[in-house]
Amino acid sequence: MRGVKMNLKKFFSIVLAVVMVVSLLSSSVYAVSPTPTFGGKLDRGITRISWWMSYENNGGWYEYQIINAVNNWKNPGWSNPINFVAASSNSGTMMDFYTKNNDVFYSNYGSNNILAITEFFNINSTKINPTSNYRFTEITINDTNMHNIGATKMKGTITHEIGHALGLAHYNTNVYSIMCQSYVSSSGLRRQVQAVQQCDNTAVVNLYS
Repeated sequence: MRGVKMNLKKFFSIVLAVVMVVSLLSSSVYAVSPTPTFGGKLDRGITRISWWMSYENNGGWYEYQIINAVNNWKNPGWSNPINFVAASSNSGTMMDFYTKNNDVFYSNYGSNNILAITEFFNINSTKINPTSNYRFTEITINDTNMHNIGATKMKGTITHEIGHALGLAHYNTNVYSIMCQSYVSSSGLRRQVQAVQQCDNTAVVNLYS
């Protein structure tokens, strides 16, 4: 009987050890570094981000997904100071949404494979590199290509672009970050999430703290 008790004790010790190892492995898997940033950020902060969308060129088609993406950044599941305020015009706004077709994208950016793009401007409305602080951003959606993806990926793409507007760079080594590209040509990887993740939220909080 004593031998049985000893064996049971040994068994439970082994089980406990296995549980502890699995727990440690799980912690290391999810201890992901915050999403990288460009270096610059919105110079008016993120506690009251005024945004506006153009209804031209089929822009109204994306209103629901833009609102979903905005709300995802406001309430991603982790605390942050982000707040958005919709504006009736783009006068003095911080984040504007436009819609163009494939021909315009090819003419302006040399590619028609783009789903959307974010550009950064200083107080003089001059386009700048986001390595320094910027006054406002413009997110332009490629209507031709966005019509070929489902609603979930559409919302994910817009959420991704808002991440850029907030100052986040691509995180292509982490397919579980919203800032991973939808398809990484250099590795063949594809983003596996369509919503803000903790690493993305942490990066924004750190950037604006």
